[in-house]
Amino acid sequence: MPKRPLNPFIAFVQINSPKYAEKGTPDGVTPMKLCGEAWSKMSDKEKQYYVDISEKDKARYEKEIEEFKKKGSFTNS
Repeated sequence: MPKRPLNPFIAFVQINSPKYAEKGTPDGVTPMKLCGEAWSKMSDKEKQYYVDISEKDKARYEKEIEEFKKKGSFTNS
């Protein structure tokens, strides 16, 4: 089964979480929480880069799922 596509926020987290982890975080605050706070402050224009990544990944997924279905590896249960 192909890996599901990323949503824009998860694409943002995958790219930015290591940056927050390297900088260090205040006690009890995870890099994921910092990413969530940064995401909520971003404008739609700033988020567009991650939306584009998400759309490309969705196209990849749709292609892979079609190939998966053609191989007969997919069963409706």
